[in-house]
Amino acid sequence: MTTSRLDGMTAAVVGGGALGETIEDCLRRSGAAPWLKTPSPATPTEPADILVFVAATAVDFAEAVAVGLEAAFTHARSVLGPMRRRGHGAIVFCATRQPAAGDCPIAAGIAGGLATLARSIAYQYGADGIRVNVVLPGVLASDADIAAAILLLASPDAVFMTGTCLPIGQPEPSRWPG
Repeated sequence: MTTSRLDGMTAAVVGGGALGETIEDCLRRSGAAPWLKTPSPATPTEPADILVFVAATAVDFAEAVAVGLEAAFTHARSVLGPMRRRGHGAIVFCATRQPAAGDCPIAAGIAGGLATLARSIAYQYGADGIRVNVVLPGVLASDADIAAAILLLASPDAVFMTGTCLPIGQPEPSRWPG
């Protein structure tokens, strides 16, 4: 019997649609259980060892802030206390995919906001064993690529990584914040 890197850890995935399902499957296969499914980005997350927040795509900036930054902050805040008491935890924010062509200031703004939020939480809670990172998916990244990056950042294998932005499948990584 092979022991997984995430055996015994609880995980919660917020948002993401089909991507969220791929992330859930990847984390489940790696041993994270019992599984906590959060029905809505507006609902605070139950305490978990791992929180994965997938920012929703939005049409206007006000909506993007509500479903991206505000929801990410609310969910992170709901798990930080329990993670702090346990002395460990991992939060992974996942920005929306950056379009290949043209400017997308809303997606870039939310990605930059998630990067800043992650660095701020990582700085404040790093001494408590809580790691916070961001995955920045590009148009060349498949759902499986994104899920693998999230799995890496959530696992104990990345104990040395916090406050980091990890670009995945991007034709021009320099265009992303972080």
